[in-house]
Amino acid sequence: MACWADDGVYHAIPRRPIVGRAAFREFVTRFEQVPGGRLEIHHQVASDDIVMNERTDRITFRERQIIVPICAVFEIRDGRIAAWREYFDPALFASP
Repeated sequence: MACWADDGVYHAIPRRPIVGRAAFREFVTRFEQVPGGRLEIHHQVASDDIVMNERTDRITFRERQIIVPICAVFEIRDGRIAAWREYFDPALFASP
């Protein structure tokens, strides 16, 4: 949380954005919202205050193993994460 800006925004597109350090802390500590798992970063690039990565998350969600390809964009301000946007197909989380 020390790397998170007080007014930082996490936005897992197309879900609603989570705004502020306190709200983000609450989100990441709720197990049902952020399932444990493993991720593999395939590519990562940075330019000035922008970092982008392409990764695959392998997680257990509602007792089901799923693989989620994700592209993420991070905006850094004063050494802290000011914005984190993730793009993925939400249909992967739908019941089979």
